[in-house]
Amino acid sequence: MTGVQTCALPILERQGGVEVVLGMERHVPHQPAHGSQGEGGAGVGESVVAVGAALIYATMGAPVFFHQQRVGRNGRIFEILKLRTMSNAPKAMRSSTATLANDPRITRLGRVLRASHIDELPQLWNILVGDMTLIGPRPEQPHLVARYREALPDYDLRHLVAPGLSGWSQVRFGYAADLNETRKKLQYDLDYLERFGPYIDLKIALLTCLVYLDPKYVR
Repeated sequence: MTGVQTCALPILERQGGVEVVLGMERHVPHQPAHGSQGEGGAGVGESVVAVGAALIYATMGAPVFFHQQRVGRNGRIFEILKLRTMSNAPKAMRSSTATLANDPRITRLGRVLRASHIDELPQLWNILVGDMTLIGPRPEQPHLVARYREALPDYDLRHLVAPGLSGWSQVRFGYAADLNETRKKLQYDLDYLERFGPYIDLKIALLTCLVYLDPKYVR
């Protein structure tokens, strides 16, 4: 018998439009239907992904896609989809460690795909099937969520909304390489929840176009 896999979260009690989380009250943001956000750019995205996949296959062989478990809204675990940018060596493929600056596992083509963020475009599929949305906190791996939950009491609040292709913490902070940086990055996710609405989503969308050309936001 199969079921939806989840990552254990604190008990949430719904009271009207408010979720009570570990004794803290926060209004639950309402996100629009996921598929409607991704359909507009899907055609262009599919063409770019097809070219990227062909280049990966020609230079690195199969597989061309990378699958990894991530934690989504309400702790639901899903498979995130990316173009493969790392070596096909078994250890590199199995490694679940965070990607570091100048990571030796990343291939030459992989660096180009990451610098242009083309490797992230397959996540349009995650958006279309409802795993993600265009704007929201970036999803993390289950073992990292378990670690951060122990050290950062408010960490699970970011799972009250669907994860996004881009987010407030991504455009304002970038990647977090350790617990201390994750603590700082979390403040932007919590700020996003407090300010949730079309204005901040539009601001994130505009900033995404600007900051993603900055090497600081590439790993």
